Amino acid sequence: MSRHNWLENDTEKFLTAITAVIMLSGLTTALYSPNTTQIVTLGDPANFTVQDNQAENVTLRLQPPKEATQALEMNKTGNTFSIELDGSNFSEKGLYHYSFIKDAERFPQDGNFSLTVSSRNESLENKTLNVSDTESQLSGKAYCDYKSDPSDFTCEYENFQAGMILSSAIGLQLNSSEYAREKFENFTFGSYGSGFTNCNQAEPEFDCETSTGGSGYYESLVSGTRQGSLINSLWKAYGLTGNESVRELAMNYTEGSAEDCDVWNNSFNCSTPRAQGLMALGYWSAYEKTGNNTFKSIAEDLTGTNYSHPLIPSAYFRAYVFTSNSSYLSEAENRTREWLNDCPNCTSDEMNSLKNTLWTGYRATGDYGYYRNAVNLTSYSSDEYCSWNSSSCKNPYIQGLSTYNYWKALKSQKDLPEVIFNFRIDKKTVVGQNLTVDVDFQGKIEDPELMYRKRTTGDSSWMSCDISYFEGCEIPGGNISQQGPYSYKFQSETVSFPRNGSFSFAPSLVKNTFIDEARSFSTNDPERRCAPSEGDFECEDRALQAPMIKGFTDYLNFNMSVNSQDYVRNILNLPYATRYGSSNGAPFCTSKDRFMSCGPGGEGILEQDVEGSVRQGRMIKSLFSTYQSNDRGKTYQRAMNYTLGAAEDCDVWNRTFEQSFECGSTQGQSEMIEAYLKAYDVTGNLTFRKKALNLTEEALNMSKTSELGSALWEASSYFNESYRGLNLSGTAENISENFTGYCSGNCSVDQYVGFSNLFRDAFLFSENDYSSEYRSAVLNTTEDGECGPYKQDVSCSYPSGQGELMDLMWGSAYTMPVEIKVDDSFNTSKDTLTVGQQFSTTCSAQNNLENTTIQNVEFNLSTSEGLDPVSENTSYDAGDLQYGNSSEVSWDIEATSAGDRNASCAITSDSGYRDTINKDINIEAQETEEEETTSGSDPSPEEDKDDPGVFIRNKDEVRNLTMVYNSTSDIQWNRTLLEQLGINTTYRNYSQRPECFTPVRKMRGDNTTLEVQSNCSADGAVLIDRIPANTSLKTGRAFKGLAVERSSDLNERTELGLEYRGKNTSNFGKPLVLTSNFTLPPLEMVDIGSQRDGSSALISADLNKEASCSVYNQGKEVYTEETDNLVFQPSLDYGNATYRVECGDQSFTRTFTRERPQTKKEPQQDLGSIPVSWGIGALILAIIGLGIRYREEIIDEAEMKIFEYRFNRFETAVEQGNTAEAIEAFDSMSRDISQEVLESDMDLMKGLMLYLLIDLVEEGKDDEVSFDVSDDLDELVQRYVGNSDGKAVRLVREKYEEVMGREM
Repeated sequence: MSRHNWLENDTEKFLTAITAVIMLSGLTTALYSPNTTQIVTLGDPANFTVQDNQAENVTLRLQPPKEATQALEMNKTGNTFSIELDGSNFSEKGLYHYSFIKDAERFPQDGNFSLTVSSRNESLENKTLNVSDTESQLSGKAYCDYKSDPSDFTCEYENFQAGMILSSAIGLQLNSSEYAREKFENFTFGSYGSGFTNCNQAEPEFDCETSTGGSGYYESLVSGTRQGSLINSLWKAYGLTGNESVRELAMNYTEGSAEDCDVWNNSFNCSTPRAQGLMALGYWSAYEKTGNNTFKSIAEDLTGTNYSHPLIPSAYFRAYVFTSNSSYLSEAENRTREWLNDCPNCTSDEMNSLKNTLWTGYRATGDYGYYRNAVNLTSYSSDEYCSWNSSSCKNPYIQGLSTYNYWKALKSQKDLPEVIFNFRIDKKTVVGQNLTVDVDFQGKIEDPELMYRKRTTGDSSWMSCDISYFEGCEIPGGNISQQGPYSYKFQSETVSFPRNGSFSFAPSLVKNTFIDEARSFSTNDPERRCAPSEGDFECEDRALQAPMIKGFTDYLNFNMSVNSQDYVRNILNLPYATRYGSSNGAPFCTSKDRFMSCGPGGEGILEQDVEGSVRQGRMIKSLFSTYQSNDRGKTYQRAMNYTLGAAEDCDVWNRTFEQSFECGSTQGQSEMIEAYLKAYDVTGNLTFRKKALNLTEEALNMSKTSELGSALWEASSYFNESYRGLNLSGTAENISENFTGYCSGNCSVDQYVGFSNLFRDAFLFSENDYSSEYRSAVLNTTEDGECGPYKQDVSCSYPSGQGELMDLMWGSAYTMPVEIKVDDSFNTSKDTLTVGQQFSTTCSAQNNLENTTIQNVEFNLSTSEGLDPVSENTSYDAGDLQYGNSSEVSWDIEATSAGDRNASCAITSDSGYRDTINKDINIEAQETEEEETTSGSDPSPEEDKDDPGVFIRNKDEVRNLTMVYNSTSDIQWNRTLLEQLGINTTYRNYSQRPECFTPVRKMRGDNTTLEVQSNCSADGAVLIDRIPANTSLKTGRAFKGLAVERSSDLNERTELGLEYRGKNTSNFGKPLVLTSNFTLPPLEMVDIGSQRDGSSALISADLNKEASCSVYNQGKEVYTEETDNLVFQPSLDYGNATYRVECGDQSFTRTFTRERPQTKKEPQQDLGSIPVSWGIGALILAIIGLGIRYREEIIDEAEMKIFEYRFNRFETAVEQGNTAEAIEAFDSMSRDISQEVLESDMDLMKGLMLYLLIDLVEEGKDDEVSFDVSDDLDELVQRYVGNSDGKAVRLVREKYEEVMGREM
């Protein structure tokens, strides 16, 4: 045994004592030592085991890929719990997550272990065996040359020995021959070295030290590398072999010390990054195999490091598995990706460590990025890295690590065909904003990319966005700068998705009216069948339930909130029908041949009977849509059950009914087409695509309805119309034209939704422009008496209409092109003039659409032959144009030849607004003789002290005047004035610095310019000038007689300028030039009220600027948003709930308590044989101890919900007077309590313990046992009642008065 003991603080000792005294039981032993080494292929059985020294029952929770979790009771033999599952449970390749449950304890805590059903690739298995039985490149240099010298199993260095222990253990697991067994035992139990080892088990010595060897291979080896490599390898070898002697050896090294990071002396920083990683991994392995929380605590301390080595993220992944702490996962992800950028240009040690980390990351997260990169590096060939074309590694340590990596690949590699599927695009598609697109991969996808283009442009206009294996890609906002439909598709070197087609999205300027309507339909109930706001989520028929599922999913996607999350979770839950069924009493959809199949009917539930295909199709669509949002295997499994099931009127599988692709109605046909297209979207399964194609082909012969038009528009984007001679878009076009303008103002809900969806799909998928029809259909409404938008009637007769209106309104808010309201003009000073004359033009635009900003407005002047712009710059970028603002630009044009001429102003924007305004101008030939011109004399400066600057005149003062300003401006300014001039003053400081600028005003004929050049640097500059009398501003902004120009940055070459039109030679003001500097203040956050109301709480905070805010519960992120005003309303379970708010570097914590309703008292139960005096003494010490040391950590933080459950049980037992039950609950609670929870209501804990103490005194009296504790008890009770206002005061006072027979 180790000389190191379990370290406990005073409070922990108190809890141990109180538990032992009251319940005569010590701390329970946790679950530990699961088997994680088995290799499982398709159809193989799998055995799951775990150990626990005290449990009576343990449950295995197994979640197959994209399926619901199964709970399976395990069999007990001694301390081992086991269960063998047959091959039918492993019918799909992929990652299976599992955990173990004892009472309410889970192992790993809030996380999962994983098992991959792999292909057990034969080449990989041979490679693993080959590497495990190959000497390293140090062969012949006396480093465990067991091939050439059968007696040499001594590797001289501990990390070398550890590598060969692990390598030979894997070889033994794959080939249980006598040779493999002897080799493993020789490496494990023999001497590790004679000259360079210092912690050789053969000595025995289990404390490693740092030592320095000689030259060459005799390298310096720090103690952490020695100790950590042995701990890690030995625990893994124990897991592979089950050899108890190996376990004992692993425990000895785990309890030993490394000189450079002696964890038993609170030293957790090792000398090198590799040593740090090996020590952390070693202690995580020790915790897994023993369940010892001390090892877990050490592992966490070792993991939190700034060192950089590929082993470090592997330790972070292991920490995430055992704690479910998202911060560990974030660190692991960031560090792994950094190393992926560095390798394979890295060392052999780093390369093999990275492979290990990638496989660990895949098993911890299931993310394709880790899997794909791990597969890539596993097959990488290089002699340097003992990779695919070489089995001999640089040294024995790397030999073992390489063996381990190939063994991990053997367990994990699936060798599936290449598929791209399940695309997700941000639902909020906004013009000019970056758009995130993601997609899933299967198999060895190479160089994936997203291709996209404006739908009405040609095939040559496709743009590419490279897709990361981890995070999809982000389309730059500048590439989707127009309202309207865009096509997109995914492709790699070998596959494309969708096959022979494309998807579509349409960014818009966002219609807030639709968002308001969508929210109203989402938060109000239909008139019948179900009432979600009242907790009734059973809509009685799949035809009604499915639209509500889809509608609430949109509510969640577009409006993430606790309310929307609750609605989606509850609307998915079965049963869907509780009061109605088919005519024979059975529900309309039932399980047949293992899958869900729907039949016809609905009289008495729906407005009219519907076919099974309507129910079947709607359920498939809604469930797959929800799965894309919640990523839950249970939702996917349910969607697949309907997809593989059969509608009675069109059994596409020919399993239960007669095979048919012609459904009983056009509505059912349309629903089934869209359903199987959705199934293909999510799964990438070409069989589903083929089903959709067959259904589509049959649909062309059916009656033409709006629902069918929508389905055909969607199908036209998936299928090559030349295949089978299909004319999908043509048929959809005819249907759309037939319904244009139909039922305006007097539609039923079904008609309104049907026509709106038809023209939405025409807008998205047609090569023609259906934006006007789409807009008209949605801006229409329903007839009187029907629910519908824009009229405050938001409760529909049936759930189907309610859900469909949610879907329509949420989607249209971010899809429909907003019709921009702009007043624009293009005016000329003259319509008729003579050759040689000049005239001015002014082009302007004003934004009159509320809640909208028109982005990047630009003016462009064009002139016909005979008109020449005086200025070379005929374009003007006005920037963004907010609601109510206007912008204008003026140009001077000279007539150069006679005739009818034309000038035009084109106004463009990134928001989709486009307009061109033309002006016809007549130019007449000159009728006068050419005038003689006389040049002016050379200018001579003449100072005029009464004028604001220095005047420089030439002979003709009116036509040539220059003014240079050398003094400070007389314009009075403040921040309010700047803001009125349209200048953003947020976080900016402005100052007047005359030394930086020399303004120069020039008048040339009818034009006046003010020019300023800088000789300083700053973050920006602003030029303000009084508009001269008798002039108008040509460029720049104007406000109350002032003109302004600004620059976003300032350097010695920056120029600012204003230009006026009109003559003026006097009354010029001194211009004002300001410099600006940008300073971002530190983030400040104020908790403006955190309160509890019944079953929910409100957490709110004000920030002085927008920041990324997250709310955590039990270390898990439960809410996040970018905001300057955080509002979060969580629902509360009974007991205590602690939430931590983090916004940038600011944070606060709030704890809420929800009490259970009081219940009737029940008679007391006998305490049994517990000596009362023991309990009294321990409780008195406990109460005093809590008052002194209650803020110290009591035990490692455990699962909050377990504590809350036991806390409520404790509280109820006390209120009922059930002392024995209270003591039992207190014992359970003390084992699982967390410091944070305890501190949240320490006053109550003290009160409850006093209550128990008084109760024990009462029982002693009943048994005629006398205790001399009255003085202590009186003092404790008086102190508590006098100093506390907690909810246990009443209980303590009443109990005291009852037992003592006197009032306090």
